[in-house]
Order: sequence, then structure tokens, then C-alpha cells
Amino acid sequence: MAHQASVTYLANEAVLITNGDKKVLFDPFFHKAFGIYQLVPEDTQQAIFTGTPPFDNLTAIFISHAHGDHFAADDVLKYL
Repeated sequence: MAHQASVTYLANEAVLITNGDKKVLFDPFFHKAFGIYQLVPEDTQQAIFTGTPPFDNLTAIFISHAHGDHFAADDVLKYL
């Protein structure tokens, strides 16, 4: 059975991709905007940390690389 995939933009390179019951969150944890990038809104960050839909039952969180506009170790630890 085919599923309709969807992509939800969060900020900068942060997106949530959903396909059926699979949910993958890309680059959601960062604090540095460097004056040009959009930060993930505070209410969205809280929804991720508390597992509020659509951020419930995540299949995976993908961190593309360890730059300040993609990754904050303290938030990854907080989520875990």
C-alpha cells in the first residue's frame, strides 16, 4: 500500500519527513542563527522534547553534521 509522504519545514535545514508510520526529523537541534538562518521556534522545540504530535513516535533523528547551525549537543542529550 502506498503512503502519501509529507515534509514539514521547521527552520534553516530542519525538517520533519513523514511517510506512513515513519517519521524522520532532520537537524532539529541548534541555537546559532549566525544572523542569517531561522531558528526552530520555541513552541516547536518544546513539542519535539515532549513528543507532542506530529513529533510523537519518531523513527529517527538525523543530524547531518556538527556545525552550530545544525547541531547542539546539549539539546540532543536533553531529547535522549
